[in-house]
Amino acid sequence: MNDSIHQIVITGMGVLSPIGTGIAPFTQALKRGDTNFSTIEIAHSNQQFDFPGAMLPDFEYKKEVEKLLPDGALRKKAVRLRHLSTATTHGVYVALEACQAAGLDGAVANADRVALICGGSNFQQGQLIKTQQRYQQQLNFINPTYGFTFLETDMIGLLSELLDFHGEGYSIGAASASGAMALISGYRLIASGDYDVVLVVAPSMELSVYEYQALTALGAMVSIASDSDISGLCAPFDRSHRGFMYGQNAAALVLESENHARKRGTTIKGRIAGYGTALDGNRNPNPNVNGEVRAIQKALEMSGFPATTIEYINTHGTGAVLGDEVEAEAIVKAGMAGTKANATKALIGHGITSAGLVEAVACLVQLQEGFLHPNPHLQDPITPALDWIGMEAIEIPILRAMSNSFGFGGINTSVAFEKAEYQDYARDSMT
Repeated sequence: MNDSIHQIVITGMGVLSPIGTGIAPFTQALKRGDTNFSTIEIAHSNQQFDFPGAMLPDFEYKKEVEKLLPDGALRKKAVRLRHLSTATTHGVYVALEACQAAGLDGAVANADRVALICGGSNFQQGQLIKTQQRYQQQLNFINPTYGFTFLETDMIGLLSELLDFHGEGYSIGAASASGAMALISGYRLIASGDYDVVLVVAPSMELSVYEYQALTALGAMVSIASDSDISGLCAPFDRSHRGFMYGQNAAALVLESENHARKRGTTIKGRIAGYGTALDGNRNPNPNVNGEVRAIQKALEMSGFPATTIEYINTHGTGAVLGDEVEAEAIVKAGMAGTKANATKALIGHGITSAGLVEAVACLVQLQEGFLHPNPHLQDPITPALDWIGMEAIEIPILRAMSNSFGFGGINTSVAFEKAEYQDYARDSMT
């Protein structure tokens, strides 16, 4: 096996989710199998629309940043930021947490060799609609800052200024695979030799009533029935599944070349062993088993891992009837029948553009902590071909794992991870 494929490591993580603000609370909530689903009420044109989902509980940007960062210049700059959308505040928070964990919350040795990637497009829709409605009858008074804050690239410019990172930066859109595609792009930038560090950020996706309604009408998002228990509607891979439920989530990862991380003396939290991407050749949102199989197989081939050595799969698992069935079939066709599997969306909902990166974080913390989180509403699995984690978490040492993310437009991604200590153990065993 070529050692070069193990050179990209994760040194910092940040997360916001309906079940926990920050990595430590998020990890404990995963272990417990917490959920926080409720009714999301949106007023529009003198009507109220109700949608099921999971929102962040009581997140106040300034207060959370002050709790996260010690006194210093970065803290002062971060709390003074203005004209931020909800999604942007979430992106800034997770970026700061990830950089603090990686030891990059001060000046970096070479700012030109640090890049920024924002995972997601159209993630400020709710804020844009509010702004447009507010100024509909008084366009001359619109805040000029709207001219740049409506763009996804505002996230890049803001973090570059805040953290003093001067390498390249861009946003990347791949629907529900955006977070994973941003992670893959970060890997490629470091593997090219052009950068030592890449900060990958996936802000929350703020939907407007139009996206909620369209996704419900499409049959992708589950609708609320008058007699439904909302907490039980999110049921990936259960025969009762009816669609996905929105989840307000954000995440960030600091990627680094292993040599650079070791020279800095920072803690390595996991390795990206390989990845795969593939297109279905289909505009429609229906999934394709062949595209998903190709993405999984490419990740296995790049990592050098035989399919049977993957011990755990963090599935895309949205709860969509066709999507769940196709993904389960693809995993089996890729040679991983019997592998342990769960679906993080069962706990936190579907972050859409942020989902892939949030689930990469979930995958990494389970590797680190030696547990697999439960699927609280998985009572009647659609197939016995995978070893589903049921109603309770299990403690188990996992060395190799895979995370799938699939998006509208036929965009398929799969990323293989390994526990930080694994390669050190492998090297020691060969000497």
